[in-house]
Amino acid sequence: MDLVTLGTACLFMSETPIGASSAFNFTSIPMSDIAILPNAVFHTTSMSAREVMERYPTWTPPANLRDAISRDAETPLKLVQSLVGQEFTAWLDVGGDIENNIVSTGTFETNPYIIFRWSLVSGELYGRGPVLRALPDIKTANKVVELVLKNATIAVSGIWQADDDGVINLNNINLTPGAIIPKAVGSSGLTPLKCGADFDVSQLILKDLRERIRHALLADRLGLLSEKEMTATEIMARNADMVHILGATYGRLLHEFIRPLCDRGLQILARRGAIDPIRLNSDAELKYIAPIAQMTALESVLGGAAS
Repeated sequence: MDLVTLGTACLFMSETPIGASSAFNFTSIPMSDIAILPNAVFHTTSMSAREVMERYPTWTPPANLRDAISRDAETPLKLVQSLVGQEFTAWLDVGGDIENNIVSTGTFETNPYIIFRWSLVSGELYGRGPVLRALPDIKTANKVVELVLKNATIAVSGIWQADDDGVINLNNINLTPGAIIPKAVGSSGLTPLKCGADFDVSQLILKDLRERIRHALLADRLGLLSEKEMTATEIMARNADMVHILGATYGRLLHEFIRPLCDRGLQILARRGAIDPIRLNSDAELKYIAPIAQMTALESVLGGAAS
């Protein structure tokens, strides 16, 4: 959801203890807990003192927290973990000097924080998702729906006017079926106020906005537009259209997600002794066999043949 909505997502890939069913442990970190800087990641999380001591066994609680932790091991603590380059530091955000609240330090051979983006604007560190691009239309559609509901309320209950002749008590009027409202002789009594205009144009506005939102979220580009059988030419045209739409996003995910994921996995397995150390590009080469990768390759072949 973070990738589609905010355009940026973070996956934390850690190593499990020896003997576990898998060597890898994946944790999705909300972007609200992450701060990204060039070549640096800051991760803020809350956990109990017991969890901190289990994760960092060499940590000794500072003097100002020692009594509270000894009384209750579930005392909540705010932990900040930073990775600047390959240098890792974890400290408690409890005020005072950071050096006095450091929990652990170390180095990582590969970055455990795998951060990937949907699309990128030059000069920005955070990506932009399709929802952000459609956000103005979404807000406008919500406002139009709000106005339609207000107009529907007026259409149901109406707006009324009455002569203030001393007979009708406007505070006691209740517009219910069968109600009898007294009026002075010769006065118009309670009469409805005609609305200025209809709001039928709202349906045209909503239709246009919803089509644009669906287009921005790829809802009308990746699915079948009809139930009729498609020809091979139409299928190839749709595949080429999909490549043009998701080509840049797919290439970025390969560079920012798949490649770091493989690097991190190979490094963990090599440290555990499960495999010999392998470095991509020098010792091995990644082959992408996903359908969109094959369509990209086909598009390149067709483009070269056409030229």
